[in-house]
Amino acid sequence: MYLHEKLLVTDFIDMTVSHVEPVKPPPVESTSFKLVPDVDLEHNHYRSFQGLTCLVQISTRMEDFIVDTLKLRVQIGPYLREVFNDPTKRKVMHGADRDIIWLQRDFGLKGVKVGETLEYLVKRFCDVASNKEYQNADWRLRPLTGEMLRYAREDTHYLLYIYDLMKRKLLSSSTYPNCPEASLVEVYQRSYDLCMQLYQKEIMTENSYLNIYGAFSCGIQGLCEWSDIIARSEDESTSYILPNKVLIEIAKQMPVTTGKLRHLLKSRHP
Repeated sequence: MYLHEKLLVTDFIDMTVSHVEPVKPPPVESTSFKLVPDVDLEHNHYRSFQGLTCLVQISTRMEDFIVDTLKLRVQIGPYLREVFNDPTKRKVMHGADRDIIWLQRDFGLKGVKVGETLEYLVKRFCDVASNKEYQNADWRLRPLTGEMLRYAREDTHYLLYIYDLMKRKLLSSSTYPNCPEASLVEVYQRSYDLCMQLYQKEIMTENSYLNIYGAFSCGIQGLCEWSDIIARSEDESTSYILPNKVLIEIAKQMPVTTGKLRHLLKSRHP
């Protein structure tokens, strides 16, 4: 049994509210930064079959850190496990649905006492818009460009400040006079549920093609199986080898010559 399974949601809740207004962190440019080459994640799932975590970003209230998990892969679990398992240390993440799974899969880490924020709050509270260009970047590339490092830092740079603001707003806006922490409990329930996720390796079955929206043809099953075989052998995602939209279009048109298939692929998947 994992530690967090022994805890209740109420064990995670921090009811303390400082009378001092939360202080917005300084700009990224003036914040101490350390790249660790030898908690948010940058994950490469488009150019890898199962996906792999390429970076771990960590920000305190004073510093930003980026850990190169390609070089330090075997060290991540042993060095961070104590922190992640410690219920007295709060970890703040945003959009952590997949991050929790990736930490388990790649490093054997289970999140305990994780608070979650949402990406749009960075724009709302800090007036900082993330560069969408790098959302699906190939984070395996080394060296990382300055723009990629900035994007990675901004993923965590503002999270503690946003957490402070969210907690104050949730405690002050409760619609239940007798339970001012009700809204906060709801948020922590979601975080608790995220931590309870378990990584399960995706397995190709004869019915996997049914998960594709719009799948209607038995030909799709064969295309899915082919895509899965090629993706595994080349260590690419099935979306990179043959996107679902293209797969469905091939099944619809059923090109009978190589030329027609090439024409279809060029028009749909240049």
